[in-house]
Amino acid sequence: MLREILKPAAALLIVTFIVTSLLGLTYWVTAEPIAEMRIKTERETVRRLMPETEMMVDLQAELTGIIQKKIACYADDILIGYIITAAPIGYGGPIEIMVAFDVNGVVRDAEVLRHKETPGLGDDAVKHPFLGQFAGKSGRFALGEIDTVTSATVSSLAVAEGIRAASAYIDEFIWGQKP
Repeated sequence: MLREILKPAAALLIVTFIVTSLLGLTYWVTAEPIAEMRIKTERETVRRLMPETEMMVDLQAELTGIIQKKIACYADDILIGYIITAAPIGYGGPIEIMVAFDVNGVVRDAEVLRHKETPGLGDDAVKHPFLGQFAGKSGRFALGEIDTVTSATVSSLAVAEGIRAASAYIDEFIWGQKP
């Protein structure tokens, strides 16, 4: 009776070990190329948001809340603006957004790097007709000023909150004004 239990249990243990080892090996082999691709995507996005950028400096500043990264952009050794990456939580999970600011803290443009919003609904809030309304905004603008996407209210508000948090963060960084 004990042998009838131990034999399948041992087989299951061996299969589990093999599958887990293969999964770990796959992660180990793909981790570096995935990280390199992520860096390449971020650099390309910075170039689209601020095409005149010649040099990017990752500012190792204290990051708070949904703010994940801060980059200073330079052209001819002159500061031309900042890129802030935020990751608010949308309907499908985190929405990673890069927001470009000029040196005065005014939003120039924004682009979503990654999201898991519902195709055809929530993903409309991560595209440019919606994102375009943030250009020219600064400081802690009211979320009521934003036109949300029909059938994508949660996603729209998450994107708006991410851009608003980035704007408040850049205000504090440039002017020392706490949100």
